[in-house]
Amino acid sequence: MVKAPDIPGHRVGGVLGAGGFATVYRCWQLTVGREVAVKVAAALLMGTRFLSHGSGSAAGPSSAGPAGTGSSGTGTGPRAQGGGAAATDVFGIPTTSAGCPAARRVAAARCPASPECFGGLVVSAGSASAEPVACNRSHYWETFAIAILPAEVRTFDQDAVGADRAVRTVCSETVMLASRRGQARRLPARDWRIDVLPPSEAAFNSGTRVYRCLANEIGQQPRVSQFGR
Repeated sequence: MVKAPDIPGHRVGGVLGAGGFATVYRCWQLTVGREVAVKVAAALLMGTRFLSHGSGSAAGPSSAGPAGTGSSGTGTGPRAQGGGAAATDVFGIPTTSAGCPAARRVAAARCPASPECFGGLVVSAGSASAEPVACNRSHYWETFAIAILPAEVRTFDQDAVGADRAVRTVCSETVMLASRRGQARRLPARDWRIDVLPPSEAAFNSGTRVYRCLANEIGQQPRVSQFGR
């Protein structure tokens, strides 16, 4: 049996459910004093430590909501700018539309100008967070597209963001597969999973509206960018 993880900012209780890729734990969120469900990727339960990040900690690919409910990851995205040159803009990082598959599908979408990787995701009560990791270090997720939340999406909730049609288009398998670089282009679609990283609750309340589309080579922790431009 895998030992329950130590998730910063949460007191971990029992298991609510488990699947092939993740386990959902009943937790008490210490900062606000409420019970939530936190879903943790199975790969991370095999020994990878959790990394404190904002109000959450690095963890697996799925989501969480109030205890007893699950949610799926989403992210916030950038708004489009004229031209293809990289620029640090509303996305908070240098982005580009040049040669960007996401920008060809949705004009407001962009690609990171430089590789952007994460050790993992944690979603607590619908609020997602991720720990940035250098792409030449072991990581789980990499950004393949970034965009600004559509005007009708007025929440940070991972499920709600991921359900939006425009977000699904930007974070689609088609866009992800077209965004791969190098040896990653040889991997079939079944070897990948996609998640969406919206702004965290705190970031959303501060005005951030950027979401990211993340991809992970299932069961792997590469030490190289697979989507870098």
